[in-house]
Amino acid sequence: MRATTGLSASEFNHLAKSFGQEIENEGHIRYEREVEQGNRKRKPGGGRIGNLRSASEKLFLILCYFKCYPTFDVLGLLFDLDRSNTCRNVQELTPILENVRGKKMVLPSREINSLDELFEIFPGVKDLFIDGTERQLQRPKDKAKQKKNYSGKKKAQTRKNIVITDKNKRIGIANVKNHEISQD
Repeated sequence: MRATTGLSASEFNHLAKSFGQEIENEGHIRYEREVEQGNRKRKPGGGRIGNLRSASEKLFLILCYFKCYPTFDVLGLLFDLDRSNTCRNVQELTPILENVRGKKMVLPSREINSLDELFEIFPGVKDLFIDGTERQLQRPKDKAKQKKNYSGKKKAQTRKNIVITDKNKRIGIANVKNHEISQD
């Protein structure tokens, strides 16, 4: 239980009670809002019942997502949902979990936009060495991909990379085109 949710069974059961109440409150608030707007056709509880029937199943899904961070395909496979339903459940259940826990449940940021933000995330880093490079790619057959990867400087298809190194020789590679950050 701790490996998939980050909580022990007793902590999970305690959280499930307040999570279930918050789901009910959210449902009533949504019902009243939709009645006022004239969009509601059924009373609460009417309509199709999804695969995640109980609040405990929904809590397990959202905690598993934040603890293990699987893709929506994998999470859907585990909970017998398709990718779009899994994504929708994560988007709907995240604010509810945040209300219950009293803190924001977010995944680590994938993009650093300024040096101040970099030094805030990595306070131990004082000196950085930054260099750019281009790696040659095999020429794609698709014209759009050829154009996207063409380097006028090298007269070939290349991938542009920025290499960031600290004084301890730890290397972080930031791919400029796809904004991906990886560490070696």
